Amino acid sequence: MHSPEHVMDARIRTETPSPTRWLARARGVLGALFRLAAADLAYARAALARAAVAGAVGALCALAAFAGALVLMVAGLVALGLHVLAAIALLVVARGVAAAVAFRSAARWMHETRLEATQRQIDAALHDDINDAKDAPHGP
Repeated sequence: MHSPEHVMDARIRTETPSPTRWLARARGVLGALFRLAAADLAYARAALARAAVAGAVGALCALAAFAGALVLMVAGLVALGLHVLAAIALLVVARGVAAAVAFRSAARWMHETRLEATQRQIDAALHDDINDAKDAPHGP
């Protein structure tokens, strides 16, 4: 009869793959991982494309809703007796005031949260725009 050590030794020899077989298995695993990564990237690319399309449709719907609301406001002001151009001018001024209030609120928030780096970048961009306007040739 064979001793337990002899049986275990024979089993280890038969179950341990040779280096070439081990290398082939490692290549197979790496190939599977690369195929999985490629499939994952393709899935992410498709999801990103779907998200971009959904975002574009959402932006288009928001723009259409905003335009519709403006048309209804102009129609309401015209029904109240205002001239069409006066109604449009009034809405443009109101929109400008709302934008100015939003910009001022964002600037105050930025100052209160001490986002100095962001504020420096905005100041530098605005300063560059002002310098570009000063350096631009005036007249023909």
